[in-house]
Amino acid sequence: MRVQQFRRLLACCLFLSCAIALPLLHAADAKVFKAGAYAMNINPTKLPVIVNGGFREKTTDTILDPMRARCLVMDDGAERIAIVVVDSCMVPRNLLDKAKALAAKTTGIRTDRMLISSTHTHSAPSAMGALGSAADPNYIKELPGMIAEGIKRANQRLQPARVGWAVIDAPNHTNCRRWILRSDKIRSDPFGERTVRAHMHPGHQNPDFIGPSGPVDTGLTLLSLQTKDGKPLAMFANFSMHYYGSGALSADYCGAFSEEFAKLIDAGDGASNFVAAMSQGTSGDLQWMDYSQPRPARDVRQYSAELAAIARDAYVKINHQSWASVAMAEAKVKLRRRVANEKRLASSRKVVAAMGDNKPVTQQQIYAREQVFIADSPERELILQAARVGDLGLTAIPNEVYSITGLKLKAQSPLRPTMNIELANGGEGYIPPPEQHRLGGYTTWEARSASLETNAEPKIVETLLTLLEKVAVKPRRKLSESNGTYAKAVLDANPLTYWRMGEIEGTTAQDISGNGSHAKLNHGFALHLKGPPGAGFCGPGSQNRAVQFVGGFLSARIPETSGDHTVEFWFWNGLPASVRPVAGVLFSHGGLSLKLIRHEGANDVSLHLVGPGEIIRCTAQETPIKTKTWHHVAVVRGKGRADVYLDGVVEFQLVFAAGSNRSKLQDDLKLAGDGRSSDGFQGRLDEIAVYRRALSQKEIQARIQLCGIEAWREGRRIAARKAAEARAMQLAGPKFDAGYEKAVKALKSIAHWSFDEANGAAVEGGVDLAKPGAAKANMAAGFRGGRLKTHLKALPTDYSVSVWFRNDQPNNSRAVTGYFFSRGPNGDRTCPGDHFGIGGTYRKHLTGKLIIFNGNRLDQVVAGKTTIQKRTWNHAVMVRQDDRVKVWLNGAKKPEIDAELPRSIGADVTEIFFGGRNDNFANFNGFLDEAVVFDRALTPEEAAKLFAAAKVRAPTPAPSSLRFAATSQKEL
Repeated sequence: MRVQQFRRLLACCLFLSCAIALPLLHAADAKVFKAGAYAMNINPTKLPVIVNGGFREKTTDTILDPMRARCLVMDDGAERIAIVVVDSCMVPRNLLDKAKALAAKTTGIRTDRMLISSTHTHSAPSAMGALGSAADPNYIKELPGMIAEGIKRANQRLQPARVGWAVIDAPNHTNCRRWILRSDKIRSDPFGERTVRAHMHPGHQNPDFIGPSGPVDTGLTLLSLQTKDGKPLAMFANFSMHYYGSGALSADYCGAFSEEFAKLIDAGDGASNFVAAMSQGTSGDLQWMDYSQPRPARDVRQYSAELAAIARDAYVKINHQSWASVAMAEAKVKLRRRVANEKRLASSRKVVAAMGDNKPVTQQQIYAREQVFIADSPERELILQAARVGDLGLTAIPNEVYSITGLKLKAQSPLRPTMNIELANGGEGYIPPPEQHRLGGYTTWEARSASLETNAEPKIVETLLTLLEKVAVKPRRKLSESNGTYAKAVLDANPLTYWRMGEIEGTTAQDISGNGSHAKLNHGFALHLKGPPGAGFCGPGSQNRAVQFVGGFLSARIPETSGDHTVEFWFWNGLPASVRPVAGVLFSHGGLSLKLIRHEGANDVSLHLVGPGEIIRCTAQETPIKTKTWHHVAVVRGKGRADVYLDGVVEFQLVFAAGSNRSKLQDDLKLAGDGRSSDGFQGRLDEIAVYRRALSQKEIQARIQLCGIEAWREGRRIAARKAAEARAMQLAGPKFDAGYEKAVKALKSIAHWSFDEANGAAVEGGVDLAKPGAAKANMAAGFRGGRLKTHLKALPTDYSVSVWFRNDQPNNSRAVTGYFFSRGPNGDRTCPGDHFGIGGTYRKHLTGKLIIFNGNRLDQVVAGKTTIQKRTWNHAVMVRQDDRVKVWLNGAKKPEIDAELPRSIGADVTEIFFGGRNDNFANFNGFLDEAVVFDRALTPEEAAKLFAAAKVRAPTPAPSSLRFAATSQKEL
């Protein structure tokens, strides 16, 4: 009985299991992925037709190659979506809404499951008015029906299919077309305002431009569809390249690519065969031209064939799968337009009224009419979409989108890979990121082609990421920059702050040290440009990124820390030396300022450090720095000095007087400018780190070695060569013979220094006294911020001083280039006396000229007319007689200076200084020789005899026609 019961129970279980399993088997069989494709001809039926895409309207009656709407329909059994790409410059939302509604009636596909975009060919029939062009009235009537018919036919071709995707890089086929102008080449916008710091199509190797304003998305993404038995069915590609340029009517490179790709895989093309489609990626600031190179020959067919071959290489490696789920979601976002102010709008309405029924032709007319259009429709509603096919993500944006925006979406999308399709579901113009609006240029000028509010881009990005999260059913990824060996070494060194400068959005440079000292990016800048190229900065496969400064600067308030500290960073200068004397301020902090200074008579720059308080020694290598090359800098401060390392080698040293070196970190740190002057840095900064201690040269060099580039080695070689040159010429003065000393004695001097020894004078700071060699060549004393101090008790109020000097300090590097003689009370801050030297930047007319200053109380300076060339030997005789001073330069018959300059000291002041002022301000950087003091006023003939006795040729002067009387010079 029990056995029969068990049998009946077993039979019942088998019946139930079969009843459950059979529907499951049917469900598995029903899980079929289907796809259909069709390339619909959308040529206009009436010619001629209007063609848009330029500033002015044009027409054509020629069809060079067919225009198509390439349609894909995909169905996973639960959801059906349609993706279409139309050979058009842009199609407005109202036309696409009509096409979707018509297609929905015949296919049952929901309109919010349709994604329709334009290829952005500039050679297509005009479906939308833009700038000087109107929409073609006949074509806009027939286009929606053509698109709907294409979707219908693709839907009719649905069949079991396989699907796969791939991404390949095509870096040689797209480039940034929007370049940054030099600060001296700013252009005007259509409204007459000088706002253009970045502009499209700069021209090949145009010296007016510094470089690209944004990064480039070089990814070519493929979505491949095959029949169930593995035959090619369709391929949908996405690439960020604006358009190539071809005659009208033409599908441009997108159409040519589709044909070439079909040939490469032997699939054929046309309405009844394989369908290949190329959609427009985020290319609002991209084009095929590489403007850093000479202009190449143009050939759209060759370009398209090359791109198709790259796509084929990725296509053959795709692993197709028999099923993938599909999903699509959309959101509608309302955004304001940038409406002109009342003044501009009133002016624009007058221009439009004067045009009457005529088409706009000039740029003024075109943009005036655009202001009116925008004011009449100040708000726009955008359709944004995200889709998923398996693990492949898609976004759809009705704008011309900068490449950096596409990179943001790809970096944060929860789906990998993700393709971004622009000009989809409408045409709402360019959407520059907020920081790019500040740089101006065509893609920011208010028009229907670029009218949305300044913050439109971040709002669109946020909406799309939310939609991607919805279709992916998982959260977005966080933005991050991978750390290579160099970055890890910086973090291991326990920095106070570390800004990697790889930001892709916003106005904040993130501190990754963990201390939370984030920096602010102020005013003009561009994000995510290429940084130093070494492999050690980021992880494998990642591009190191940097911030480019365009009139802006970085600022940070660092937590208070006193004592030794170091600031290190990488820089890339984009401004040619010929543009201005100071190429840029790299760094400003605690009274220190690090600048790039132009070498006189040369087309290169070098680092120059300006320090606070009294400087008793200054040494500089003046290594030439080429434009657009990356270099490492470390500013090390502490123990009464500041050292600057360039590519791991000491480049600059300042030694401060006791108590004058402020070295507290709580001061605002600024890079790429000081926030006050107009000498902002025009280039890129990267990998900025601050430490609480003074790094050693060994530590700096060891870290640079990890970066993986040769810059630091080249820097060391240059520094070694410079040091060798300095040693070879060290202390070498004019080649005087015994006759010079004889001439000096004949004039009955009271003191004479040949600088082979101190001769009773006190040496203070950086002074290298002469050491004659075996050849008994004349030698000179090298002054590097130091000075010689002595007393001449018998020196009357009328006196003369003769000196040979060679200045090594750039004339445009500080307020006073350098004082090489001074008479006045030691250490007196009001600096009364006679101070003889070379003028600097405090007054333009003094730059490089001999000056005599009589102290802060009387506050007067007199200047010569000849520019003293750097690194040339010169002879000067200064004569003080009552309230008048005269200077003879290099034996000239006419005095260099002959002017009234009241005395500010009496005969009781007997202290004199060579190589510096009595208060240690603006001490000399160069060489002095054969300094002679007389207790009377020399005559012009006696001054000429001193020069002639040396038997040297005077340097060729750089004369100036300007003559100046006494001038207020409080800072001198």
